[in-house]
Amino acid sequence: MMSTQQDKRIHFIGAGNMAGAMLRGLVSSGFKPGSLSCSSPAEAETKRLVDELGISASADNLEYLRDCDAIVLGVKPQILQSVCQELAPFLASADRQPIVISIAAGTTTQSISSWLKQDPDLLPLVRSMPNTPAQVGMGASGLFATAAVKPDQKALTQEIFEAFGIAVWVEDESQLHAVTALSGSGPAYVFEFIKGLADAGVSLGLQPDVSRQLAEATVAGAAKLCAVSHDEEIAGLQRKVMSPGGTTEQGVRVLQSEELTATVRRAMEAARDQSLYLAGEGPALAKN
Repeated sequence: MMSTQQDKRIHFIGAGNMAGAMLRGLVSSGFKPGSLSCSSPAEAETKRLVDELGISASADNLEYLRDCDAIVLGVKPQILQSVCQELAPFLASADRQPIVISIAAGTTTQSISSWLKQDPDLLPLVRSMPNTPAQVGMGASGLFATAAVKPDQKALTQEIFEAFGIAVWVEDESQLHAVTALSGSGPAYVFEFIKGLADAGVSLGLQPDVSRQLAEATVAGAAKLCAVSHDEEIAGLQRKVMSPGGTTEQGVRVLQSEELTATVRRAMEAARDQSLYLAGEGPALAKN
């Protein structure tokens, strides 16, 4: 049965990788292409999405805003201010207030409201932090809603982000810095670990393509097993692989002696601190 949210009109400003991943997810999950649109000066990107998905597109950010239920700001942070300033007159004169959803990293709801010339207490605005696995329908997004977001608008936002993965809400906007450090930056940490597994396999005598395939499948399989065993502690899953005196136990001992967990924590703290800096909420990190 089709969700009532799938009749909503949603416009994306921006047609890059993340906006494209979100639009593909929406169409795949049942949203009508005729209710979806995007705008961007990048004609090749918009044409590709039109041809692939059957949505509408324009170089004019304002063309499809009339009667929109949601406006997704899918542009890079460095041009977000100018885009918001372009939208401000439309929002000021709109008969009804669409929800505004930002996917720009490090840009606060206070800044976005100011650029849109809207009262932050009255503007229905969601700030989000999706991640790149959205491109394969396995994204993980953190969401924060301002007080003006209505229940039906929150439900629409939830459905938009669940079209390409999971979506969780945080109660305080400052928690998005932790989300950025964990799921936003996390895929790169996992890629580093996959690379480490693959490189180590080669050093032990495996062919590079064989080693990479094994590393990729091992990480994907372990993540899936962890997800379907959500009620079980991760340490318990780990113990099931570790026979006393066996090979896995020896390998895990090395990882523990090298303080892998503490290293991951330091990496996340560095990412969190950089997120604070980019949002103007913390000092610049010292360059090594």
